[in-house]
Amino acid sequence: FGGEAGLRALGVWEHPAVRPFQAAIRAGGVAVEAIEAGVRLATPRQVMDSDASALLRPRALSPARKAEAVVYLFEQLGKPFDVHFDLATDRALFCTELVAKALPEMGLPVRETYGRMVIWPDEVAAKSLIGETGFALQAYMRGAPGGNWRWAGWRQMARDILAAWPAPEPGLAR
Repeated sequence: FGGEAGLRALGVWEHPAVRPFQAAIRAGGVAVEAIEAGVRLATPRQVMDSDASALLRPRALSPARKAEAVVYLFEQLGKPFDVHFDLATDRALFCTELVAKALPEMGLPVRETYGRMVIWPDEVAAKSLIGETGFALQAYMRGAPGGNWRWAGWRQMARDILAAWPAPEPGLAR
């Protein structure tokens, strides 16, 4: 959402769901994420605490719809993480579930896995690369030795996703 300036531009800075977090936003909170500790307001450093990160943005969303989605995200702060990765429940949320519920029009890929409906982050990234979601890739970065980051681009993102996925069974396309 881009911090205070972004929230002001959307007209939600004084919204009751946002107001309790104004100090945390001014202290660097720029994203709402669902991690093992639960749904939280995160700084860029916290968001980037991974091996790789992709920044996906909606291709087309009105300012009013953006504001509505941002308010929804703030309303979810403090919810527990859904360790069962089950879209059927709202008591707890996992990362891509949070995004899908805030922006259902993005068309994230849902599939049944182990008897539950799930949205896999790698699949969101892959389908976004080929235009099968409402998201467009803005940036992809990978961790490097020494705790540094480097820009990697969409081709490297595609290679990383393919390398992480298991090889298909004989006769099946990847």
